[in-house]
Amino acid sequence: MIIDGSARQPIDYLRVVRRHKLSIVAVVIAAAGLALGISLAQDPVYEATAQVLVRQPGTTSLFPGNAALPLDPSRVLQTEIRVIKGPVIEEAVKTALNVPEAPKVSVTAVAVADIIQISARDGNREATVAAANGFAKAYIDLRRQQAMDEVLSASREIQARIIDLQGQIDKTSGTERDALVQAQAVFRQKLGEAQVDGSITTGGAGFVAPATLPSGPISPKPLRNVIWAMSSALGLAVGAAFLRDYLDNTIRTIQDLERTDTGLAPAGLIPLVPDWKTGETPRPLTLDDSHSASAEAFRTLRTSIQFISLERKARTIQITSPSSGEGKTTIVANLGVALAQAGQRVVIICCDLRRPRLHTFFGLENEEGLSSVMLRQTSLSKALRRVDDHVPLYVLPSGPTPPNPSELLASKRTADIFLALRKVSDIIILDCPPILPVADSLIVSSYADASLIVCRAGKTSHQKIARAVELMRQVNAPLAGTILNGVTAQDTENDSYEYYGPQDRATS
Repeated sequence: MIIDGSARQPIDYLRVVRRHKLSIVAVVIAAAGLALGISLAQDPVYEATAQVLVRQPGTTSLFPGNAALPLDPSRVLQTEIRVIKGPVIEEAVKTALNVPEAPKVSVTAVAVADIIQISARDGNREATVAAANGFAKAYIDLRRQQAMDEVLSASREIQARIIDLQGQIDKTSGTERDALVQAQAVFRQKLGEAQVDGSITTGGAGFVAPATLPSGPISPKPLRNVIWAMSSALGLAVGAAFLRDYLDNTIRTIQDLERTDTGLAPAGLIPLVPDWKTGETPRPLTLDDSHSASAEAFRTLRTSIQFISLERKARTIQITSPSSGEGKTTIVANLGVALAQAGQRVVIICCDLRRPRLHTFFGLENEEGLSSVMLRQTSLSKALRRVDDHVPLYVLPSGPTPPNPSELLASKRTADIFLALRKVSDIIILDCPPILPVADSLIVSSYADASLIVCRAGKTSHQKIARAVELMRQVNAPLAGTILNGVTAQDTENDSYEYYGPQDRATS
């Protein structure tokens, strides 16, 4: 319903969820089933990961005065990642695994550590291990070979210096010769160190943890996918429910009715009961099932009518609605029975001369009725029927449909009939046509002491009730309140549902 959001209460949001709970549950279940089906249909994917330690390059040199500058560790790791992804390593892996194309791997640096992770994914578990370890081993071998090449290059350079110094020594004598001999000894020492380094060098790279056979697939994960799908579907379904409710401008709850700008107080709340009639012969619930929640709702409405009668000295009550199908005739029939059960002499008049239905509630024929009396085709006493031997309830059906209902209702003859019935009854209830399609109810309102407008939950819009009230006020109708019909249990806080049980049968 489109209303001021600031007027919403937490219970309003709960009602929205309760109202759409079946569709929300259906969406969640469907999403879970779809996610499970897709997960089970997917081929399993495995992942194996190898970890390689990358030592930072040293800061010393074999030659004095050639100290290396410190390097950024993160930059070093990114460089090594590019090396692993490069063509040299890919060619080495292709050769080692004897495959036409190197497997796809992901290479990442471990945070706050000089470690690189190499991960491979495949539908075959053994293939993932071979790929991850293949890249790791190729990288380690490359770094070891590069380190050995560097040591050999340095050794050759040192050997050349030693030979050069030996030539100078052979040509020199005295103090200067001693200095050259000492320098040559230093280079001989460095040559020895280089030879030792060459025999033990690893190139600054080595295995931290080789890849092992994965215990299970990383995808699909049916349980994870189902939970994610259900969570997402729940959020979307609830959001859709609130959007639908926001765009819905119909009245659903008594709070909605109170928020309308009609200025009319709700006089009654009638619950929805889906199976209120059998075929084409509806019966008043207050007669058929006097212990139901619906029957109790009509007794509550009876009390409201009695208070209205005291305040306004109202003996003629008009009941109408903005449009057709909002349940006014059902309410008229049941309210009439409830008032008669309280000992009042009640006359119900069907003023709906166009589409009469009141007679069907009491199993009456409609050959004679109000129109017949208006046209003096029968007497009022003959047309008026008592419908139950146990309660003082009388019904005046509409009679045959006349060609000019509005003109007939506005005649003095109609006023005389209503006046005559007031003399022999305690209260008269007028079942009137809807306000918006025809002017009949506006005419009949002049005979009433109080007018009540019926709204159907989920059907009557804010605009329709506002327009109906506006038209009634234009003819100075004695508006006394509204009745909300067809309210579902989730849209009300009325405990009568629980107290009287779920055996209701319906208002429509």
